[in-house]
Amino acid sequence: MKSEKLFTILVVPVFIALAVSTAGASDFSDNFNRADSTTLGNGWTEVAGDLKILSNEVRNEAISVYHIAIQDSLSGATQTVGCDFARTTLNGGPRFGVMLRYQDSLNYYYFYRLTGGTARVYIAKVVNGTLTNLANTSMSNPTANVLFRIEGIANGTTLKLKVDGVEKLSIQDSTFSSGKVGIQFGSTSNTDSHRADNFSAVTDAAPVAAFAGSPTSGSYPLTVNFTDQSTGSVTAWSWDFGDSGTSTSQNPSHQYTSAGTYTVSLTVSGAGGTDIETKTNYITVTAPVPPVAAFTGSPTSGDFPLTVNFTDQSTGSVTSWSWNFGDSGTSTSQNPAHIYQAASTYTVSLTVSGNAGSDDEIKTNYITVTTPAAPVADFTGSPTSGAAPLTVNFTDGSTGTVTAWSWAFGDSGTSTLQNPSH
Repeated sequence: MKSEKLFTILVVPVFIALAVSTAGASDFSDNFNRADSTTLGNGWTEVAGDLKILSNEVRNEAISVYHIAIQDSLSGATQTVGCDFARTTLNGGPRFGVMLRYQDSLNYYYFYRLTGGTARVYIAKVVNGTLTNLANTSMSNPTANVLFRIEGIANGTTLKLKVDGVEKLSIQDSTFSSGKVGIQFGSTSNTDSHRADNFSAVTDAAPVAAFAGSPTSGSYPLTVNFTDQSTGSVTAWSWDFGDSGTSTSQNPSHQYTSAGTYTVSLTVSGAGGTDIETKTNYITVTAPVPPVAAFTGSPTSGDFPLTVNFTDQSTGSVTSWSWNFGDSGTSTSQNPAHIYQAASTYTVSLTVSGNAGSDDEIKTNYITVTTPAAPVADFTGSPTSGAAPLTVNFTDGSTGTVTAWSWAFGDSGTSTLQNPSH
């Protein structure tokens, strides 16, 4: 491979408004369709060299340099960069190309077309100011003043060059993993002005690791849901939960089973490289509090059938409940209801269990159920006399436990209401 020292490099940083997608990619384009100007405008900043807008294109002044323009705010890893160029003469061997993964004026990839006596296309890298051609193939010289397009593609370690949409070169190189983008064109002739137009770039941003977990404290077993909040282009995740547990899921859940304070880290990887975030002592897990059983019931006395509502009042870490209602009835609900069907006095117990053990509470003779009193029928009616038609209001005066009424009014009329009118 041939190496050469670059000519004096004029670095022209560029800043342009971006459209950013949710996939971690940034898109940028400029067709330079604006009024003639001695500066590029539209956010391009020239710090050296002499470029201008003329007839809706970029022109370089006729000086013996390679003009370089860099898009300062568009940085990433996986990149597709393209630009249209046109030559005037072939004096000075003009070359035209795009730069990818640009680190600084002395370090970047360069995808270019050399014209003149040596008509070829190249993929090159510039390291510490020295240009090394990595691959090349011959091409005829472009027609004067006719636009042709140079595209450079960097995806992982794969580098490709296209001319007018046709792939010409493809190689592997890992010198640079991410960086900025730009253009470089010109010649060693001080008499010719060449042209550039329709610049575009798509980059995948380098990954930046970030995450959150919830909850971050509690007694074991504690399940924490982790959420990836990383930015940039991320294709792989590696979690370390601090207790020897790991995961490669994007948004994992992890259960901590012993008390301690745990440091969690997330490493994210993508075409733009690798990044890690570590949160020291992020998760605090405590031992569960032993359970202490307690409960109440209401009502605690009455005639059968008696429905009693029981309420758990246990403290500590409780995960299960076991009730015994004293009449062979049981339940595993936290707050059950139970119907007593026979007269008696009943002892009720509750056993609660958790990760720190179990406990029970027994309430002896807690529920008293009585037999409902036998009904004794009695009633009154008013009025008891009068001209027909006579409406009489009957009032039930029965005692004991009454659940049903059956009236016969003596004229074949009947009713099942407690207090009917007839």
